[in-house]
Amino acid sequence: MDPREYDRRVLESIDPTMRRVAAENLSLPTPCTGWTLGDLVRHMAGSHFGWAFAARGDAPDPAVWAGPDLGKDPYLVYRESADAATAAFADPDLLSRSLQIHGYGTIPAAATLHMHAVDFLAHGWDVAMALGIEPVLDEELCAHGLAIAQRWPEVAFGSGDPFAAHVPIDDAAPTGLRLMAYLGRDPHWTPSS
Repeated sequence: MDPREYDRRVLESIDPTMRRVAAENLSLPTPCTGWTLGDLVRHMAGSHFGWAFAARGDAPDPAVWAGPDLGKDPYLVYRESADAATAAFADPDLLSRSLQIHGYGTIPAAATLHMHAVDFLAHGWDVAMALGIEPVLDEELCAHGLAIAQRWPEVAFGSGDPFAAHVPIDDAAPTGLRLMAYLGRDPHWTPSS
């Protein structure tokens, strides 16, 4: 699957969840240790803007990656950032280049798009869990994401940057939950856990 199309489909799949984010629920806890929903959505928006800057060839700017103020309509800010990333990723020459990603260095564009997409599958799940709604885990997108994640070096897992240690899960569990567990999410997480 073309990495740009994969990323676009991932963002489309989590958008109904993101639409449910409102200013009054930004203080909710999330599966991301120590982060409120506001912290998480700000991170997501900052990542979108950061990846968009990188795709356009701009040097990494930590202030961009830190994320914007979410204001009174966090979904609107998030949507603007997602649109910026999708537009920047649509560059027909993108896959022939490498991108400078803040904190990670210069990486081939296809690999960065895969990182972005898998990260946002996980964060879409995080947001749904924080809101107490059923996560949307598209089987095909999650299977593709799991295949991608399983090729990453183990150094990517364990410290929480970018992913926590793998969580044990039954091999018969749905693909989406196996992906979340592989990325360090506890499929049984609740706000009180």
